Amino acid sequence: MTSGDDSTTRGHLLPGFSYFEYQRIVCREVLIPWLQERISLEGLLVGDFGAHHGGMVEALREWGRVAGAIGLELSEDVVASSPFVSDERFRLERADVLAPGADTRKFDLVLLHDVLEHIPEYDHALDAIRSSLRDGGYVFVSFPPYYSAFGGHQQYARGLARFTPFVHLLPARLFYRVARPGEQEYMTAEGAHEDMVSVRRTRLTLAAAERAFARARLDVIARELFLVRPEYTVRYQLKARPARVLGTLPVFRELGVNGAFYLLRSGR
Repeated sequence: MTSGDDSTTRGHLLPGFSYFEYQRIVCREVLIPWLQERISLEGLLVGDFGAHHGGMVEALREWGRVAGAIGLELSEDVVASSPFVSDERFRLERADVLAPGADTRKFDLVLLHDVLEHIPEYDHALDAIRSSLRDGGYVFVSFPPYYSAFGGHQQYARGLARFTPFVHLLPARLFYRVARPGEQEYMTAEGAHEDMVSVRRTRLTLAAAERAFARARLDVIARELFLVRPEYTVRYQLKARPARVLGTLPVFRELGVNGAFYLLRSGR
């Protein structure tokens, strides 16, 4: 369900991938297997919060074992440009999930794939997400820790900055000067700059995220930290590598872990 004019990539993917297709493949080849090893997804109603083009909802529809999936995306323009076609059980909708009373549906599982690091008010976001869960419902969270090598989302930049680890740790004025984002078909340069600003404002670390989960009464039932994120298998053909020892070391893990997966469950 890709469109012919949606052929460029998010964050400099390999040629030939639309972002919709990237989402679909990541969900099919990474998220569904990872989650299925830990819980049964069969018969669950899934919410994908920050769904962008809805590729993950499409992957869940193709998989065929969930009760349904609803993708919620803040940007009306992104929803309008998506190749996703909604039906009765699988939908892509424009919604602000942080707005009071934005959505009264209750989900068995909420996906937050590379979303939380863009929300400075992440405590508020987690409270809102918890209220959208059925009793005992689950939340999947993934993000790159801010102080990791590419935690500043410099992959949006033009030129060498996008390949330079830790460049985002420069002072803000200098970083934005050397890491100016380029135009992308799915996002303007201004939009990419706003994404980089939101990540810098949030500065989400592993320790901060874990404290926030506890405050929101979301229990960590599974966690996996990576030196090389599983998504990089899709983006760059790099093999995922877990951060076994490094992931246990405070401070050092914030620098060396490039991706984190958490499965949370709402506390009783």
